[in-house]
Amino acid sequence: VSNKLTEVYGKNSRHLARVKRLRARVCLQRGAYVEGEAFVREALANDASPVWLQEFVGSGFLKPVSGADKTPAVLENLELLARFSFFQGRIGHAEILVRQCEGVAREVYGSMQHPVIARCLVALALIRLHDGNRVEAHRMLQQGLELQEKMLGGSHPDVIMTQLEMIQMFQAVGDVPAALERCTQLRSTLLSLGRHTSLQVMWSKPCEARAGVAVLTRLLALVAVPYSSPLPYSS
Repeated sequence: VSNKLTEVYGKNSRHLARVKRLRARVCLQRGAYVEGEAFVREALANDASPVWLQEFVGSGFLKPVSGADKTPAVLENLELLARFSFFQGRIGHAEILVRQCEGVAREVYGSMQHPVIARCLVALALIRLHDGNRVEAHRMLQQGLELQEKMLGGSHPDVIMTQLEMIQMFQAVGDVPAALERCTQLRSTLLSLGRHTSLQVMWSKPCEARAGVAVLTRLLALVAVPYSSPLPYSS
């Protein structure tokens, strides 16, 4: 597809940028972060103006998005760049990019009630958790989850993945009862979607130990993958 689009529209086509973003998502799922980031940068080069892009990259992602470049495509590229930065340990860059996304989303969509903004809240929560600020991480993650549930409903991929993030956060801070409660809620959601017989087996003997929560979390993550958004933050 990439070769055909290049032949028809040329190598700078925005049609080609969409394919590059898809390839970047595949890399994200495979853990090929360097390769995936290269695809996103190529897509951004097709979607954004050369002048802003040069300043943006040269400033270490600090240059604000200019008026003409505030588009959904550029926003999607920034989201992906934030993911790749996070997974490669560039936490500061990731936070800058997420805040860029949040600001652009407010202007592009004209509302705080938008899935992109909710995903930004979740991303910032995970960055706060990485920094050790557990109180702020919980507040932002809860806020993002409530916003997603309000807009998208309880069975949407974004909501399912944020539920998983919440479970992992409770697990990280040692709040086993809260983690188990979230596990039970997410199990019910996934079973209502027709997945997965192994979930029924796992709950045949309730598990209260910390190790049990870890096992259940991993199982839930595997079952949730087919429903997940392209941009989950946690590994």
